[in-house]
Amino acid sequence: MSNLAITSMAVATPTIELKEMTNLKTELMNISKQTGTEMIVKKDLDDSLKKAGKFDTSDLDVFAQLFILFDFQGDDTINWRDYLSGIVICLTSMALTERLKFALNIYDIGNAGTITKADLRRLLRSVNFVASYFGDPVLSLKDVEEITFQICKTVAEGNTTAIPIVATPAALLANPLVQVFMKAEGKVRFGSTELNPPAN
Repeated sequence: MSNLAITSMAVATPTIELKEMTNLKTELMNISKQTGTEMIVKKDLDDSLKKAGKFDTSDLDVFAQLFILFDFQGDDTINWRDYLSGIVICLTSMALTERLKFALNIYDIGNAGTITKADLRRLLRSVNFVASYFGDPVLSLKDVEEITFQICKTVAEGNTTAIPIVATPAALLANPLVQVFMKAEGKVRFGSTELNPPAN
């Protein structure tokens, strides 16, 4: 196991790569467009995984475990954007900057090249939540809020509705709190009251 929080499980899920994740994103996005909601059920995910590409049994087990983790209401329903962003950052072996770009673009619904402050917060909470599930010490909700505020301030000059995606990965990687997370030096563990699930 790597001691870097955002790559801790990537070595165990080698077939979760850009091609497969892109295909999975497309399948889930199509379902979302048809249903008019970001919420999907387990069958939607299973069907999408079959179409997305080749995944090992161990990979599919991880997808299933994380579905349960993100099913906060226990009604067999998850938000696919939050779910997928947490997976792509923590479980793929793509270059880190590419992972961040991919995750940010999951929330760029209109292909405007921007993300809102609220969606950036959702992304960061999802990543933090998934990393904690696999045992990494992570950040508190207060820390995530501070990162979101700083990125909004530095990258978008305070604009909360249009943070440029192209500049956001570098700004995130330079953020001191993100660096604490990457070094697995956070103070919060899975199950802590300081760690809330990435609900809206």
